[in-house]
Amino acid sequence: MLGDFCSRAQQQGYQTVLLLGQHFVSADNPWHQSIQRQLNLQITEDEFLGKLNIKAQLTGKRIFIVIDAINEGMGKDIWPGSLKSFIKKVAQFEGLGLIVSVRTSYHDLIVDETIYGENLASSLTQYGFSDFEYEASDHFFDNYGIRKPSIPFLHPEFRSPLFLKLFCDGLAAKGLDEIPAGYEGITAILDFFLMQ
Repeated sequence: MLGDFCSRAQQQGYQTVLLLGQHFVSADNPWHQSIQRQLNLQITEDEFLGKLNIKAQLTGKRIFIVIDAINEGMGKDIWPGSLKSFIKKVAQFEGLGLIVSVRTSYHDLIVDETIYGENLASSLTQYGFSDFEYEASDHFFDNYGIRKPSIPFLHPEFRSPLFLKLFCDGLAAKGLDEIPAGYEGITAILDFFLMQ
């Protein structure tokens, strides 16, 4: 979803910096990991943010720093003590915006909820493909070259983009281009995936 957001923002003339939580792999300062390791720049966070801010002012369009899935990698070790200061640092630069995502099941472990009370951040819950399961599975099946079943193959689990991807990966790993008969139940789907 955030990758799509960045693509659409760029199509509208906005610039983005997309970082992946899975690449935060040590207990080092998250700025060091994002700027020096992921972006391969040898500058400080103040220099980095300052340059982005100047660019935003020159273009008249906000630049977004996006970190997808802060729960991945070493996220549960890094972000509980760093997220609030990370947000405050970006907030010093009015031409910049910060968007981070965290899986709901990790939210309470990683996010210091005082960021909401202090108006440092807003929270938005994304429910995956809820209400669009058919369209999402249709798109995924097309992408993986899987023939669509004659009867919509819908499960509440297909609201989860990750689940749908894993299901299609499982079919592809087995060399199948259609859903085998008998996979109507979630247990059968999970068994199928686990047995590959």
